[in-house]
Amino acid sequence: MRIMRTDDRDVAVLMFNRPERLNAIDTAMLAELNTHLDTIESDASRALVITGSPRAFCVGSDLKEKGADGELRIRHMHALIQRLRAFPKIGVAALSGYALGGGLEIALGLQFRIADPNAVLGLPEVKLGLIPAYGATQILPRLIGETRSLDLMLSGDPIDPVTALAWGLIDRINENVVEAAVEFALQRAGNRSSAEAAIRQAVGASGMPLAEGLDVERELAIATSGSNEAKAALAAFTAR
Repeated sequence: MRIMRTDDRDVAVLMFNRPERLNAIDTAMLAELNTHLDTIESDASRALVITGSPRAFCVGSDLKEKGADGELRIRHMHALIQRLRAFPKIGVAALSGYALGGGLEIALGLQFRIADPNAVLGLPEVKLGLIPAYGATQILPRLIGETRSLDLMLSGDPIDPVTALAWGLIDRINENVVEAAVEFALQRAGNRSSAEAAIRQAVGASGMPLAEGLDVERELAIATSGSNEAKAALAAFTAR
């Protein structure tokens, strides 16, 4: 198996399991990941954690895979990244070892990222005459700004977790990275499902012009406040 699943309380934990290739992504691994996501999307878990091995979270595409269609792989990866960003459950990447290229881009598809102190993060594609093509050129500037994104992509040099935290690329540093990711996810997932979905949708509209984004916020606020979930929670609060 290229991906293993274990559940930690209410969190589905997927572990890339191709250590002989530093968890490089091949066609079978990508298909297996989507199959797991199909299951998790409808099961009882509250959140998703994706991790790798101590030596490598994932080093990106397997450049030695024979017969791979480059354009088709990009299209499949773009679909995966969009799926992760819109996934109905909070997603956290638990990064240890090398998180490079497409591996880091998968982590960018999740809402949050926690790194081991010894993790190595980077987008080295330029050193092969390539560009990061699994979403980084679009997602990373929105996360850490254009200047730092260009720095990371044009140099191709990796950064350490302390730098990544300062830049806003990751959210926490912890030696027990999977356990920390599970705790982090549980604190943010499944508290009030309708409100959680509305917050994510509203934040997703933050790239719009301000007036349009405020319209989205207003509509979501009204819809959420009218939900049975909100009414019950407000009634319990006022009764205290």
